[in-house]
Amino acid sequence: MLTETYRACCYCCFCFLSGSGHLDGYLFAISLGLTSVIKSFLDTQYTFHLSKLKLKLRSSIMVAIYRKCLCISLAERSKFSEGEIQTFMSIDADRTVNLGNSFHDMWSLPLQIGVALCLLYTQVKFAFVSGIAITILLIPVNRWISKLIASATEKMMKQKDERIRMAGELLTYIRTLKMYAWEVLFSNRLMEIRSLEVKYLSTRKYLDAWCVFFWATTPTLFSLFTFGLFTLMGHPLNAATVFTCLALFNTLISPLNSFPWVINGLIDVSCPCAVVSKYGLPII
Repeated sequence: MLTETYRACCYCCFCFLSGSGHLDGYLFAISLGLTSVIKSFLDTQYTFHLSKLKLKLRSSIMVAIYRKCLCISLAERSKFSEGEIQTFMSIDADRTVNLGNSFHDMWSLPLQIGVALCLLYTQVKFAFVSGIAITILLIPVNRWISKLIASATEKMMKQKDERIRMAGELLTYIRTLKMYAWEVLFSNRLMEIRSLEVKYLSTRKYLDAWCVFFWATTPTLFSLFTFGLFTLMGHPLNAATVFTCLALFNTLISPLNSFPWVINGLIDVSCPCAVVSKYGLPII
C-alpha cells in the first residue's frame, strides 16, 4: 500500500548518500525489487480477507432484516412497503458492506500524503506550502460537491423504492390489469418513476466527474506552485532536486486521486445505513 512512498524514501536516501560504493547501489536495487514482491503478496492477502469479511457482513445484514420481518407486528410492518424491504436486503446491504473498502483508506491515504510532504520539505523546504494551500482551497469545493452527491443519492434511493414497490404490485394484480386493459397506463407511470430515478443517477455521476476532476488536477497544480515558489525564493533548480520532487509528486497522485472516491464511498454508505437503522436495525 505504501510502496510508492517507500520507493521515494529510497530514492531520497540514495540522493543524500555521497560517495557510496557499488554495494549500496545493489542494496537499493534489491530493496526495490523485494518491495514489489512483498506488496503483491500483501495486496492479495488483504483483498482475500476483505472479500471474506464483506461476504459475512452482507449475509448477516440480510439475515437480520429477514428475521426482523418475521418478528415485528403487522402494524409496524405496514410502515414499510415490500419494495423498501427488498431494497434493504439487496441495494442497501451491498452499499453498507462497501465500508470495508474505504475504512483503511481513510488512515492510509493521509499517511502516504504526510510522508511524501515530509520528504518534500527536505528537498524544497517550505516551498511545498503553496501546494498545500491549493489543496486546502479545493477542499470546500469538494465538500460542497459531496453534499450534492449525498442529496442526489438519497432522492435516487427513494425513487428506486417506489419503482420496486409499484413493480411488485403490478405483478401481483396482473390479471386485473389485463382484464381492464390498464397495462399501458400503469407501465407509463412506472416509466415516469424510472425516468426520475435515472435523472438523479445521472446528476450523481456528473457530480462524481467534477469531484474527480478537481482532485485529478491537484498534483499538477501542486508541482507548478511548488516549483514556482521555490524559484522565487532564490533557490536554483538542479536535476537531483527536480527528479526527486517529481518522484514524490508521483507518490501524491495516487492518494490524492483516490481520496474523492473514498469520500464518495463513505457518503454512499451513510445513506443506506441511516435508512436501514430506521427499520430498527442498529447498523451504525
